[in-house]
Amino acid sequence: MVDTTRAESADAPNDALAVDNGPRRSAVAPDIAKPFRALLRRLSWPGDANGNAALASTIGVTSCRAREGVTTCAAQLALVAAETRQGDVLLVDASGSATALHELFGGHAQPGLTDVLADLGGLDEAIQRTPFENLDLLPIGSRPRRRGGGDSTEPAVELTRRLTNDYALVVVDLPPAGERSRALRLSGILDGVLLVIAAEEVQFEMARRTIEMLRKCDAHVLGAILNKRRRDVPRWVKAS
Repeated sequence: MVDTTRAESADAPNDALAVDNGPRRSAVAPDIAKPFRALLRRLSWPGDANGNAALASTIGVTSCRAREGVTTCAAQLALVAAETRQGDVLLVDASGSATALHELFGGHAQPGLTDVLADLGGLDEAIQRTPFENLDLLPIGSRPRRRGGGDSTEPAVELTRRLTNDYALVVVDLPPAGERSRALRLSGILDGVLLVIAAEEVQFEMARRTIEMLRKCDAHVLGAILNKRRRDVPRWVKAS
């Protein structure tokens, strides 16, 4: 598993989104950006010196359960990727969590993803510019969201194709996969998925079950982001 703590001896940050949109300054604090740069390198994004493509250009970020810091990690990954200036990056809110991405970036909730998928609004109208260069946002939208399965994934598949034509990287903030949410269905249409693990809260069995559920839905689990670490890395994470 990809573990940013092993890549650069640093952890993903806690829940606070440390951004600075002042002139000539990085959007993400250096100590926070470091593990995400390491993660992008491990994914060979945006490609290597030999011309080989990245391992993934559409990446979902999910977790075993709620409140593990998925929205924060997805936002920081997208910000760091945008700062490389290797192409435009789109951050997609497919979570609908209490910490909404449009609020973090000073945007509005609708029209957004659910409106586009329901053919209630155009994609161009739904995508918002953020204050940060090379980074756009597709917010959650206004259509009521269903729990569990039920909706066809065909509109999402077509939307993903369209987005990959316009963006070098698409980062999707997903609901918790461990709660058998729509994250499981959406994860299978993306190039890969990263699992956020709250270091002192998630046990091995819960993480293992979540990974198994993702793989049963044809998701390519790229690795893990260890979040909220305050003490030593759990032994089961080191052994992964």
